[in-house]
Amino acid sequence: MADLKNKYVQLFFRESLPKDRKDLVKQLFALGIGYLGAQLFILLSMPLPWMLGSMAACAAAAVVGLPIGNPKQLRSLMIPIIGVSLGSVFSPHSLEALIKMGLGLLALIAAMVAASVSCYALYRKTTDMDEATSVFCSMPGGLAEMVILSDGAGVDTAKVALMQAVRVFTVVMAVPLWFRFSEGLTYASGRIPLSVPVSTASWEEISLIAAIALVGGVAAVLMRLPAAILVGPLFLCVFLQLGGITDLQPVSEFVAFAQLALGTSVGSRLTLPGRKEAPKLLVLGVVSAFIMIGFAAVAAMAVINFVDLPLHQVLLSFAPGGIPEMALMALALGADVTIVVSVQVARISFIILLARILLKILTKQPKTDGTA
Repeated sequence: MADLKNKYVQLFFRESLPKDRKDLVKQLFALGIGYLGAQLFILLSMPLPWMLGSMAACAAAAVVGLPIGNPKQLRSLMIPIIGVSLGSVFSPHSLEALIKMGLGLLALIAAMVAASVSCYALYRKTTDMDEATSVFCSMPGGLAEMVILSDGAGVDTAKVALMQAVRVFTVVMAVPLWFRFSEGLTYASGRIPLSVPVSTASWEEISLIAAIALVGGVAAVLMRLPAAILVGPLFLCVFLQLGGITDLQPVSEFVAFAQLALGTSVGSRLTLPGRKEAPKLLVLGVVSAFIMIGFAAVAAMAVINFVDLPLHQVLLSFAPGGIPEMALMALALGADVTIVVSVQVARISFIILLARILLKILTKQPKTDGTA
């Protein structure tokens, strides 16, 4: 039993559990701040209030130096629940649309390469980052994956983590705000679309959600899939839904709490380096994020006529944000989450492959001391 528990912890919690009571209190404090931020966003009729409100509040708390902790273990625990919730809204029409979207992957790859090269040039010209650090800061991959790979290259991992976190934060904030003001997306009560309240869900359905989250997550991790604890439960639920084995719907309270955990975790990660370079790096991170968004938007507009899908569907599929965050936006917008997640997984997989290739090249380069 102990070995099984340790294996579960290794699969779902890449980081250690709270070290002591003080660490746990900091995480609870962060969740409290995130909850207040979510309530504020609900009052302002902002989209995705549970995720964006908690993210904004915790980011502000982190910047001013409040003693908050990152509930990364809770985030890891809730992401499989998000996967099941997203998979439960899958429809047979998604397969047809996903095949059509495949034609746009070439445009997405071209946009990612162009954005990465542009951001790399920006970092090299305006900062003292070395080549390797600039490469990993400029690639729109998964935050965790880029940090892990950069650590293997012996670069400035702290800067990579900061720039990647700023990118995800900026994308997750900017994209739904664009839809808020361009398409009038509002959720005044913080309601989760396409969901049912927990009071209407039976214990059998809740147990089934937990089982799919666990089995799908473990299987995907063992298969070493990108964003495994999200993708595994999602596609297992899709399989069960299409096969008529299950007939689940997202539970609104579960999704809201998952968004709260995710937003709090992302917001609290905005730790800053030295006071002198922090403002400059933050500005560059935001600028690079908008460069990536711009290239993704151009690619999305270029392919919408060929894939016969609405712009917001394609843009969310191409946007350089985190997979869970983009999937939740798709759910909020009523877009097909399976298409968004599938294309995002393809995007992340390509970036990881490219990063591994660059990692081998960079680690083979002879190191110099800068003298002629």
